[in-house]
Amino acid sequence: MTTTDVQAPSGRPESPTPATRWVALILLGEVVLSAVLGSIRLGHKSLWYDEGFSAMHASRGVGGVVDVARHLDANMPLFALVLAPWRTLGDGEAAMRSLSVVCGALTVVAVFLLAARLFDRVTGLVAGFLFAIAPFAVQYSQQLRGYSMLLLLTVLGTWCFVNAIETRRTAWFVLYAVVAALAAYAHLVALFVIAAQAASLLFYGLRRLPWGRLVLSAAIGAVVLVPLAALILSAADNQGVTDTVTLGSIPRVAEEVAGGWALLVVLGGLSLVPVVLTVRGLRSEGPSPTTWRPALVVCGIVVPFLGVLGGALVMGRNWSERYVIIILPALVIGAAVAIRAIARQRLAAAVGLVVVITVLSVIEVTRWYDAPPVDDWRAATAAVLRGSTPDDGIVFCASPVRVPFEYYALRTPVDRLPEPLSPDEPWGDGVHLDEVDSEDTEAWATDPDRIWVVSRYEGTNPFGACDLDTSMAGRDLAVERSVGGITLRRYDR
Repeated sequence: MTTTDVQAPSGRPESPTPATRWVALILLGEVVLSAVLGSIRLGHKSLWYDEGFSAMHASRGVGGVVDVARHLDANMPLFALVLAPWRTLGDGEAAMRSLSVVCGALTVVAVFLLAARLFDRVTGLVAGFLFAIAPFAVQYSQQLRGYSMLLLLTVLGTWCFVNAIETRRTAWFVLYAVVAALAAYAHLVALFVIAAQAASLLFYGLRRLPWGRLVLSAAIGAVVLVPLAALILSAADNQGVTDTVTLGSIPRVAEEVAGGWALLVVLGGLSLVPVVLTVRGLRSEGPSPTTWRPALVVCGIVVPFLGVLGGALVMGRNWSERYVIIILPALVIGAAVAIRAIARQRLAAAVGLVVVITVLSVIEVTRWYDAPPVDDWRAATAAVLRGSTPDDGIVFCASPVRVPFEYYALRTPVDRLPEPLSPDEPWGDGVHLDEVDSEDTEAWATDPDRIWVVSRYEGTNPFGACDLDTSMAGRDLAVERSVGGITLRRYDR
């Protein structure tokens, strides 16, 4: 295939045809496929730390969510706000994770709508299928975190953005502003998608843009984001992910998002076609609506990736593949554009590519199903409760790991649980993080007789209750073992 074989799409909606019903049926099949892949063994794995935080964050209802956002962590408040009423369907792992499954399945529709609007319905169907089977999308549709919701809102926001630019209707600009702002409430990295949309306008032609409506849209978005900004300013400094950028970590993060090295090569290679279309458009007619459509896809991959990378370099932390998940929709749309172009010339080759991607995706999705949980808090909590009594005490190091432990512990009557010593708030719904200081640990010298210490994510300079040399002075280490990546100790007097 040469560059002359690739036809720049018109971007205009296709007229209704008898094939429309088949398009709807195929799209429905892709949605069902996404839901099925997301539902397989949905409750099999234990919640890990971040999921436990989501569960307990939403456990006290909307008021509790706002309180945590104001004082502790202002990121992802929208997911917790939706999860709070969703918990009425059930507070087990599968029931709560099903919210992410639904968001993932709806994102398939959003990807189709966006790709069909930019290119054509066939490209939209191919993109929807590639997203439905994408290993990273399946993985986060099975996580009790807001990333699946983030993808849904960023893709819907981009679809509204395209409709706004092409129709110039004020209603689309207003809708875009609201949806894009809501995406930031799902996760702050959504701001990098907004940056990608803005960057793409350089390829549209600045003189062609409806500047008045763009300013209106920006003003509405800014107003909607004011409460989020207030929450961020009032919340504590959340360290987030502590991973830093290294030279080797950059391709590793890209590989994780693509679903493995093989898929990175295939999808990355195919996504060069929108680059070719953009360059060809610039050479033939300069910035224009025709040039802008593939350029939007390219910007959707490059700008967020560089944005997350640059932010991690500046902060010295927060470098993680889950923050780069926002490039995945653009990546599959870019691949779909290439497959559609190949299909016009050699249908068998295009089908073969889809088969290869499907096989590689199935292999990686199966590996995800079989992989152990990041943290097995279900097993660790059960191990402590089997060996403890209500007369025992329990300490958590670092203090936030009480949160996922408490999610599982509350399945047992509170009067049968060991006494929480640090954090020392009574057992119950909500997020309990306040570690006691060294002075409070002096009372433990005589009571209780046995103290359990549950350790995960400990810092290099423990203090207060987690300075075990001090807080457990005079006690013997009676038990020490690892369960599901979590260290359990018992100190006896």
